[in-house]
Amino acid sequence: MSGATRELTDPDFVVHLCTSDPYTAVMYSARDQVENSEWLDEVEATAERLDMDEAARSRAADLFLSNVPETDRSKRAVLATSVYVAGLVEGDSRSQQRVAEAADVSRLTISKRYEALLESQGLDAPGW
Repeated sequence: MSGATRELTDPDFVVHLCTSDPYTAVMYSARDQVENSEWLDEVEATAERLDMDEAARSRAADLFLSNVPETDRSKRAVLATSVYVAGLVEGDSRSQQRVAEAADVSRLTISKRYEALLESQGLDAPGW
C-alpha cells in the first residue's frame, strides 16, 4: 500500500474499526483484500490451528492487509508476524515458536519483525 493519504470516503479503501479498541482504525485497499484472498484464508487457517479467538483472528487479517508486501516471497513472514502480534494485542497470545510452526516459518522470522509491525500500527510492545 502506498503512503499517500486518502479520504475516508474513498470507495477503493476499507476502514475497519478494531473491536477491542474503538479508537484504532486500520485502513487498507479493497483491492488488497481481493488480491490476497488466498493469503487471508491462510491467516484464518493459521489462527484456527492455534485456536485463537475471533478478535485475534480479525486483528491478524487487518494487520496483514495493512502491511501486505509487494512480493509473495515476503507474505508468509508478514502473515506469521501478523498472527503473533494480533495475539499479543488481543490478549490471546501464543509463543513465537507455536505461531512459527503453525505458519511454517522460523521463529526468527517473527522475532525479527514483530516490534516493527507493532510500531507501524502505533502499538506498544509488551514490557516483559
